[in-house]
Amino acid sequence: MKRLVFSVVGGVVIPFLYMVIVGPLTTYIQDDHVKQLMGYPVRWPVIILQGLLPLGSFPFRDEDELFLLLLIVLCDVLFYSILTYILLWRFWKQKPQMLSLPPEPPQFI
Repeated sequence: MKRLVFSVVGGVVIPFLYMVIVGPLTTYIQDDHVKQLMGYPVRWPVIILQGLLPLGSFPFRDEDELFLLLLIVLCDVLFYSILTYILLWRFWKQKPQMLSLPPEPPQFI
């Protein structure tokens, strides 16, 4: 249960920290190609939708920006939660439980 909670927290924290760290750095970068590459870890749902749907369709219209923002946030949280869960599952070490043995029975002579 703790692993599941940690994975959801990781799914929210990882994209948020990435945006907080990389967002201000993009103002100092002049190369547009590098800026585009830096956006891939967070904007990957939009990139996939651009390959599947035409640009003038539903999620890309100006009045649908809120839906597109919610889609990006939900997809990022889901993806990074699954990624965090897999990493925690792989490296989480369960502490072996110490079994207490029952006491020795009395010996009758």
